[in-house]
Amino acid sequence: MRVVIVGGGPGGYEAALVAADLGAEVTIVNDEGLGGHCVLWDCVPSKTLITSAQAVSTVETAPDLGVRFDDQAEGRVPRHGVDLPTVMARVRELAEAQSDDIGEAVLAAGVRLLRGRGRVVDPHTVEVRPLDGGAVERLEGDAILLATGSDPRRMDTAPTDGEVVLSSKDVYKLRQVPEHLVVVGAGATGAEYATAFLRFGAQVTFVVSRDRILPTQDEDAALVIEDVFERRGLETVKNARAAKVERVGDR
Repeated sequence: MRVVIVGGGPGGYEAALVAADLGAEVTIVNDEGLGGHCVLWDCVPSKTLITSAQAVSTVETAPDLGVRFDDQAEGRVPRHGVDLPTVMARVRELAEAQSDDIGEAVLAAGVRLLRGRGRVVDPHTVEVRPLDGGAVERLEGDAILLATGSDPRRMDTAPTDGEVVLSSKDVYKLRQVPEHLVVVGAGATGAEYATAFLRFGAQVTFVVSRDRILPTQDEDAALVIEDVFERRGLETVKNARAAKVERVGDR
């Protein structure tokens, strides 16, 4: 049996491993490394970002924990700062390393990986345009699985430019900590960005459509996190939706 899978996230590569184990001839068509949005742009990168933020917190709280630094008055926090390019380089390095590990496991299972963009042309055919500009290839399959995953939502009222108005993927292009970061959307990913950039020294404002942050999570836990955010200086605009985002100069 021939199986063609379009998309290399968990839905795609896990299905490929199962199908290959059952004896199928499997091809994954994907336009980036395996792992999907979670590994490459969301869960893994955001946790890596938070690790750097925790390091800043450790430095700032060390004197209260009895740690002394040379050439610093007792109880004083040493001068410190955030090298954001180094932070972001580490984010990409770890995400790509995990993606490579997944790719190696899939290849070891006998799955073919084809880097390109796939288009279903009929119930048993996928047309692939390679990213390197090579010749278009047509793949025949007894079964086709679409596992194309997700991308950040983009709206006409909030066009992203990758510089000032950012999607969740664009955050990792930042080269310096913004003076003020406005986060639209107070779910888990938004809260992680807020945590990191608060510790990096940015002013952070949440625009929340409901009456608290993390509205889909346990209320008691969310309220504790909200209290910590407020004590750290985060501002929240609740029960409101962002109607429009407009770039004016570099703000």
